[in-house]
Amino acid sequence: MNVRLIESICLAGILACLVLSLGCESDNQWVDSRLNRVLDASSEDVGGNSDVPETSGWMSGSGTAFPKDRPIDNKPHTDNPPAADLQYQAQTELEEDADSIVRRMQSMAVVPDDAEVLTLESSIKFATLNSLDYISAEENYLIAGLALLIESHRWEPRFFNNFVIESELGDFVGLDGRFENALTVVNDFGVTQKLPYGGQVSASLLVGTTNLLDQFLIGDNTFASTADLVLAGDIPLLRGSGLAAREPLIQARRNLIYSARNFEEFRRKFYLDLVTAYLDLVVQQQSIDNARRSVAQFKQVESRSSALVSSGRLEPFQADLAKQDTLFEIDRLSGLQESYQLAVDRFKLLIGMNTDQSVLIERDMIALAPPEATPDAAVKVALQFRLDVQTARDQTEDLRRQVDIAKNGLLADLNLNGSMILPFADTGNNIGIDMSPNDVSFTVGATFSAPLDRVIEKYQLRQAQIRLEQGIRSYRNTRDQVAVEVRSRVRQIERSQFSVLLQERNVEIAENRRASIEAAPDRASTRDRTDAVNALRRAEDQRDRAARDLQVAILEFLAASGRLRVEPDGTLLPIPGMRLQEEDEEKSVSVNPDPIKQANS
Repeated sequence: MNVRLIESICLAGILACLVLSLGCESDNQWVDSRLNRVLDASSEDVGGNSDVPETSGWMSGSGTAFPKDRPIDNKPHTDNPPAADLQYQAQTELEEDADSIVRRMQSMAVVPDDAEVLTLESSIKFATLNSLDYISAEENYLIAGLALLIESHRWEPRFFNNFVIESELGDFVGLDGRFENALTVVNDFGVTQKLPYGGQVSASLLVGTTNLLDQFLIGDNTFASTADLVLAGDIPLLRGSGLAAREPLIQARRNLIYSARNFEEFRRKFYLDLVTAYLDLVVQQQSIDNARRSVAQFKQVESRSSALVSSGRLEPFQADLAKQDTLFEIDRLSGLQESYQLAVDRFKLLIGMNTDQSVLIERDMIALAPPEATPDAAVKVALQFRLDVQTARDQTEDLRRQVDIAKNGLLADLNLNGSMILPFADTGNNIGIDMSPNDVSFTVGATFSAPLDRVIEKYQLRQAQIRLEQGIRSYRNTRDQVAVEVRSRVRQIERSQFSVLLQERNVEIAENRRASIEAAPDRASTRDRTDAVNALRRAEDQRDRAARDLQVAILEFLAASGRLRVEPDGTLLPIPGMRLQEEDEEKSVSVNPDPIKQANS
């Protein structure tokens, strides 16, 4: 057989592959450019300032499958020594007075000079780039986009090139088996295309050559070559036809929209979680400051009581009570500082920052004016704008389609098929193909398969119907849960507003009580003074917490009603009518009634 002909067949297949890949980018760039297009399209479909993840630079590398320098260990080592091999070093007992405890607590709260200053806005922007949860949400969105690209490619023209070398070995004894010993080389280059409503068509160029094996071994160049153009098609008319054939592509496109909605919902919830965690840190800082002032005030009471005891004007146990309250408050301050440090570390994890990084949390409070909202109006808006409600509604349509597809599976199989073979002249010993057509053959047929066994399909239909009923009930339950949530958010705003007014009044009362005691110290006992200090500290803590609760309640209401909007950098996007609370401060003072009278009424 002519070796040059074999080389030409191989070269034809290689050239076909090179032509298809000519001018393409690298694999990652090629995938990213197409992924960007589908993500941009889904973002436009969702609307509402939805963000699109950045695709460049997110791939971690191709890796190496089963590298030789890293053998696979079927039994990885586990470090779990017995108790006898472990050590425990107990601390020595130290007696510390109150002053040394205070100094130690203060040293723990000192922020280094190189600490990174974190504001609410900078924390949010940092989290959108570094948070593990945010990155995972972006990757889930990217995976949905890639799933659509995979399914879309199944419906695009798909080229193939198969190169086959095979031999048939017959009986070597005598000449009877001579023609059973042959060597065949075939190159099959073609393209297939799925049809929009089921079935597929294909076109391929089949080039091959055959030579008797014994002649090939002695260098005889006598061979037979063929070149055929083959066109084929298979079209279903009953089962598997129509929109049922396109269901995977339809569902992949809809899933990408769902993923875009889920990502946008995540971004809003992530903003709410960040703001809540940040405001909690600010409130904890305020509680620590309140506790420090309380410790100082308790020490004043303790010093005054000790002086009165020394002068004989108080019983000794009065000084002991004051010192005991001071120690209690110091211990409370220590617990608050420990809790704050733990909360800061958790906040670092939330935004994706190294826990070893020293940070200084700025007391950056938001002050949004409460919205004018009624429960019924808020529920109507939420049922219209909530993305999760829209997804639950659309998923019931997916389940309805699944019922239709299951019904399609009960039909009989009726397929039309046909093919056309356009042979070319025998090329002989010449390299190349003579394009003058020879005899053309056509094949047309139909295949009918009666639906005699559709038991499994009937079960599958019943499953689809049950899932549809479950989906409808789940959608109704989702709507009801949203309505309950929105109503509770509206009531929470009202309750938080009322709580803010009450706690501000409580602070005024506690300050007046302490001032009256200071004005007439001889008429107050040590217990009266310590109770007044405790009351003021509690009132200040509750006031700060109430202010935080009001802002969180406003943001939770916006999220629950589907009106929370977030910028691409993760910060809040104000909607028309949203304003700061300071703008309405004078109006609030003149309009709001006395909270004590309102509570009594």
